[in-house]
Amino acid sequence: MAAKNGGAFLYVLGGEGGPCKVGWAEDVVRRARYVPAPAGSTEIAYKAPIAYRSALYAERYAHWLLRDHHFRNEWFHVAPQTAIDAVNKAVALDFKRVGRIPPLLEKSNIPRLPKGMWALVDAALREGETRLDLIREAIERELKRRKA
Repeated sequence: MAAKNGGAFLYVLGGEGGPCKVGWAEDVVRRARYVPAPAGSTEIAYKAPIAYRSALYAERYAHWLLRDHHFRNEWFHVAPQTAIDAVNKAVALDFKRVGRIPPLLEKSNIPRLPKGMWALVDAALREGETRLDLIREAIERELKRRKA
């Protein structure tokens, strides 16, 4: 089914055993036909309407929510309901207020920080925590604050 009036859909592809793919498209049925499936099913498990201009950002936020289960590209080792919950959270955000969310784990999207900032970040790390863990936690906290 294609979106109408400049809309799009955030969707979940996958069967009960996972993995699941989270993506966006104007026409989910057509997109599902051409998805390369590294494993699992390309069955449409869920789709949620979203404004076209927010679709990419919502997709990236859903990917970020599922980051601990990342498998490959846009595929995650989760049950469909877990992916659906992430999609619903992402669709609920107001991306005019939140702004751009970079792709999952793309180093080139981490901005240059002022001299000495990485030393402060490293000093704040808990045992076993990585810089990326701290950055993710800070972003998640800020997104929740801005949503309120």
